[in-house]
Amino acid sequence: MSRLIPLLLLLALATGCGPIRSTVGIIQAEQVLKEAHQLGAGEHAPYPMAVAEALVAKALEEQGYADYSTSWQLATEARDLVRATIEALPRADVSEPPIRVDEYEGIEDPTATDPGRRVTDEDQEVEAILEEADEARKEAEAEEAEKEFEGEEDEPEEEPTPAPNPWLDPEDEQ
Repeated sequence: MSRLIPLLLLLALATGCGPIRSTVGIIQAEQVLKEAHQLGAGEHAPYPMAVAEALVAKALEEQGYADYSTSWQLATEARDLVRATIEALPRADVSEPPIRVDEYEGIEDPTATDPGRRVTDEDQEVEAILEEADEARKEAEAEEAEKEFEGEEDEPEEEPTPAPNPWLDPEDEQ
């Protein structure tokens, strides 16, 4: 009998660990997700963040089906993915103030293939032209969408003509 008590105690503790473990895993994953969103990870790495959010949602679903080990595994995977995403985020150097537009001339272009190339007025003019073209394209798309929307409202809907009834004589239908 004395051997049975520790065994029952161990069994009772083991059955309660699954829900607790999966709940803790989900809470940890949600906390890391919240931290990542505050750091802007959704903008810099939308795919891993979407995958992590889907993993947490699936972990909650599996927990609802009492599949606690799968729930914990999914939550842990989401947590690890978000932590890796946070580590990969670009870090802002807060020691230097942001560059003003009038100070932009003469700064090395990090995207240039020539490492010694400097940003020139011509580069800035090209950038401005590209931005104007992008705005014009967006305006044209908005106008086109508005025309399509207005066109849908003006067209009257045609009522379908009923099919002739083969069981009636044509003279009886009138």
